[in-house]
Amino acid sequence: MAEYVAVNAKNILPLPDEITDQEAALIEPLTVAIHGIEKVDIHAGARVVVFGVGTIGMMSLLALRAKGAGEITVIDIDNTKLEMAKELGAAVTVNSLSVDLDDYFKQNQRPEIVVETAGVPQTQIQSLSVVEKLGQVVYVGTAKKEITFPADVFERILRAELKVYGSWMSYSAPFPGFEWTAALQYMKDGKIDVKPLIHEVNPLEVKEEPFQKMIDPDNHSIKFLYDVRQ
Repeated sequence: MAEYVAVNAKNILPLPDEITDQEAALIEPLTVAIHGIEKVDIHAGARVVVFGVGTIGMMSLLALRAKGAGEITVIDIDNTKLEMAKELGAAVTVNSLSVDLDDYFKQNQRPEIVVETAGVPQTQIQSLSVVEKLGQVVYVGTAKKEITFPADVFERILRAELKVYGSWMSYSAPFPGFEWTAALQYMKDGKIDVKPLIHEVNPLEVKEEPFQKMIDPDNHSIKFLYDVRQ
């Protein structure tokens, strides 16, 4: 690792004094979330479902709140992370291992917008199943397995006249795009606080230890950081 790196000036964004270096390390995943939710038309008070409470799901929750979304329901299978989502502002959390979503949305209002961040076939299918008629679905999570949509679910795109969007990474023209300046502004103004997502800050001497923790199935943390100054 180099102590200094030469970078094209147009690729540099000044870091406001209000944002610490540790917070700045989370700007990139925040821009991924911002890029995704900017694909859909979000009006003030909109009902939204977020599938997945990994890093991008949590960031999507924070960005949706900053945008003025209304009731945000977060769905996942990890109770610890769902509790964290509640602390970060989710109005409702649902563990889809213990709650049948079809039954749930027969008894509760369907969302106008669904943000899919989990990237697993089940939630990618459920995103089309649970959204309101004339609703919007944006797929942010990366697909890692084959997906087969049942005909009746796929048909909802037609019969319910759904708007379906894909979102990739965090860039828009001109590079690097408004997502990055927006993330900095949200954090500078205190509209988005990423500090609760930082669980550990490590010196380089611990080597791969944080990576081993991240792949541990029993790990419920969101972000581990390295600080080269330690």
